[in-house]
Amino acid sequence: MCLKGEQKEESVEFSADLIIDASGPRGFLHRTLGLTEKSLPSMPTTQALFSHFVDVAPLPDSFSTNGLIPPYPPEQAAVHHVFDGGWIWVLKFNNGITSAGVAATDEFANALDLKSGEPAWRRLLSQLPSIEESFHSARNTVPFVFQPRIGFQSRRLSGAYCFLLPSGAGVVDPLRSTCFSLTPLGIVSLGDIVKNDWRRLSFR
Repeated sequence: MCLKGEQKEESVEFSADLIIDASGPRGFLHRTLGLTEKSLPSMPTTQALFSHFVDVAPLPDSFSTNGLIPPYPPEQAAVHHVFDGGWIWVLKFNNGITSAGVAATDEFANALDLKSGEPAWRRLLSQLPSIEESFHSARNTVPFVFQPRIGFQSRRLSGAYCFLLPSGAGVVDPLRSTCFSLTPLGIVSLGDIVKNDWRRLSFR
């Protein structure tokens, strides 16, 4: 197979016997091959808004640990704040950048006008005073990204010598999704397929 494209206004070309797409939901192969989506009728429809920040303060004292002393400050791990209508993630990296965002049901997202970006983020924080305290002096370092639909499932997962990893095949919601564990499992499974069936008719 031959893949052609542009990078920094220059033509690039790649030749490969096998393509494994690890670019995530609605990723490269899904877009390039015009693959369609399957609905997720039993799952909640959600939207997302997120950005990267600096100067995010530690969790305020209002977040109690019930007398327990954790081995490290909680914010040094992934922190999730769950509320009626959605949840917020806060991921502090060791370079001073914090990734934070919200996933919310359509009803809650529309009430916040989530697509408006930063104003919606400020409206959300105003409803959650303890979290707002952490973000009081925070500044976003990149523009806010609005994702109108989180849930996704591709109708096609594989083709002739091309595969979508589980993280690219579908996702329900990062908080409830198993894609983190399914992706390593998918890599192992693909490794077994390549090892046992490469160049055989069954590989297709």
